[in-house]
Amino acid sequence: MRREKGFTLIEIIVSITLMAILMAVAVPDLWKSYGHYKLEAAARRLASDIRAVQQRAVSEEQAEPAYRIVFNPFTDSYRVRLALNTLETIEMPPGIEIESVNLHNHSVTFTAKGSPIPAGTIVITNHWERREVRIVPVTGRVRIYAQ
Repeated sequence: MRREKGFTLIEIIVSITLMAILMAVAVPDLWKSYGHYKLEAAARRLASDIRAVQQRAVSEEQAEPAYRIVFNPFTDSYRVRLALNTLETIEMPPGIEIESVNLHNHSVTFTAKGSPIPAGTIVITNHWERREVRIVPVTGRVRIYAQ
């Protein structure tokens, strides 16, 4: 009797079942890792934008505070403004939300010395974890904290 080369139906079913079980375990972890990466990137971008606006305020030495960032948690975006003009509108990546803004009128303005008016906290989330972007009073230092 000749033996044919190949796999039996049972071997194929068992291997497909094992692959399905492995995928069911691995895919949620990959999705969380991707969400974690997007949240970290959004927090770094937000902190970088705050620092850039602060540096512009210092370098241009406006007589009165003119550079401002206005946060909108309802649209998950923020605007960079010079006086009454909007210079740029930045939207959070899909899946990232501005959860809360602990700033008066949801905005921060920088003086010519780089001091924030007012200092405060912006919390962003991806529904699994949060990042807190804090603007420190007087110095205007911007830090990112995991919650």
